[in-house]
Amino acid sequence: MHRIKRKSFIGQAVIVLLGVEVLFLSSFTALELPTATARNLELFVRQTIQLVVNQLPERLQGRIYRAVPEIAQPAEATVRYNLYVPQAPAAIFIGYALGWPLATVAAGLFVLLGLVAPFFNVHPFAAGGGVDYYLQPGFGYLIGIILATAAVGSTTKDRRTTFSQILATVVGLLIIHLVGLAYLLGICLFFSFFQDLHGFPVWAQWVFEQARNLSWYSLPYDFAFALIAVGIGFPFRWLANVLVAPDIAVRHHRAEQSWRMAGPMGG
Repeated sequence: MHRIKRKSFIGQAVIVLLGVEVLFLSSFTALELPTATARNLELFVRQTIQLVVNQLPERLQGRIYRAVPEIAQPAEATVRYNLYVPQAPAAIFIGYALGWPLATVAAGLFVLLGLVAPFFNVHPFAAGGGVDYYLQPGFGYLIGIILATAAVGSTTKDRRTTFSQILATVVGLLIIHLVGLAYLLGICLFFSFFQDLHGFPVWAQWVFEQARNLSWYSLPYDFAFALIAVGIGFPFRWLANVLVAPDIAVRHHRAEQSWRMAGPMGG
C-alpha cells in the first residue's frame, strides 16, 4: 500500500516562498494614516464625523448638531498623517499561518535576500537593501521580525483559542519593537564609542525621532492590523498544514467520510 509522506519538502518550500512574498509585498505597502497621538486621532475622528454628517439632509444635520454641539465646532488644527508600512502585522500573520519553524525560515530568507539580492538588481527592501543595510535605523526591526515569527508560531502551536492568539500578537509585537529599539540605540552607542564622527549614521542625530516614528506612532496600528491578520489567518494556516503534511489532511477527510456514512447510528 502506497504511504503518503509525513512531510512534503515541496510543500514546505512553497510555504516558505509564500511567506517571503508576503513580507516582500508588505515592505512596499504604504498606508497614509493619521499620526497615532491621542489629540490627532481625536481630531481625525471629529473631522470624519463632520464629513459624514455634512452628507446628510439639512434637517437631520440640525438635529445631530443640536444633540451633540461639539461636532459642529470647527477644527482647531489640521490632522497630521504618516506613512505606515504593515510589515510587523505581516510577520505576525506568517508566524501564525506558517508556524514554527517555516515562518522563521521565511523571515530569515527575506532578510538575507534584502542583504544580498541588490547585487543581482533585486531590492526586497523598500529602502534599497544591500550588505550595508545594517546601518539603517529599521534594520533591528527586521531582526525582531525573525524572532517574532518564532515566538508567534510557538505560542499558537496546536492552539486556536482567542487568548493564545492575542497573547501571540502581543508577544510578537513586543519582540519586534523592543529588539528594534535596542538595535537603534545600540548602533548609535557603538559608533559613538568606537568610530569617529565621519562613520556616524546620518540619522543618528535624530535617533529619538526615529524611535518615535518607528515604534510609538506605529505600535497602535501594528496591534490593530496584527489582530485582523490573525483573525483571518486560520484558513491560510489550514492550507499550510495541508501542503506541508498531506497525509494529515487525507486522514481527516477519511474520518469525516466514515462519520457521515455511519450516520446517527454510528455516532
